[in-house]
Order: sequence, then C-alpha cells, then structure tokens
Amino acid sequence: MALAKKFRLKLQRDFEKISEKGEFNRVAGLDIKYIPNQLDHTRISVIISKKTSKKAVTRNKARRRILEIIRPLLKNLSGYDIIFFPKKEILEKDFSEVKKAVELLLKKSNLI
Repeated sequence: MALAKKFRLKLQRDFEKISEKGEFNRVAGLDIKYIPNQLDHTRISVIISKKTSKKAVTRNKARRRILEIIRPLLKNLSGYDIIFFPKKEILEKDFSEVKKAVELLLKKSNLI
C-alpha cells in the first residue's frame, strides 16, 4: 500500500528549501535531512541515486522498505518535511536491520 498523498513530499521548492535550510543526520548507511513545516502532518520522501545502485529494482526495494517502516511511525511524527538518502550499505541489510537504522536515525534527530 502506497503512502497517502498528504504524507508525500513532491514539490521542487520544498526539496530546495530542505536542501538549503534543513538539518542533517547520519546513521550507518542512511542519511536524513529534515526541516519543520507549518502543517499538522509530516511529509516524507526517499531519494536513492543511481550511484547507490544501477538497478531500479534494488533502488525501489530500498525505497519501499523505508516507506513501510515509516508508515506506522507517522502518528508520532508531526510537522516535519523529511528526506531519506539510503546509501549502498543499507541495500545489503535485511528488513529488521533497516528498521533499527531508521528508528535510531529518527531518535538521533529528535523527531520521535
């Protein structure tokens, strides 16, 4: 099941704002950039470059995993725009390891 539209970050100006003014954090194989928004909900995006993996199947699998991990956590997150940047190391981990990394990263960033 896809993430509901209101939780998706899609506009170019939002990405630019996060890139310029957002705070950055990193945990083994996963980077995050985030900024508070003026909404009552959090918007999420996952960006995986072709440098990370040439295969679209692999990139999409990592994207789906991260979004599925975030879905139940959305009720605890409110008022942020968040971009996840998975790196090569995250592609080699299984689902439970990725889940631990995402949760650790969100706690480290004081988002949950």
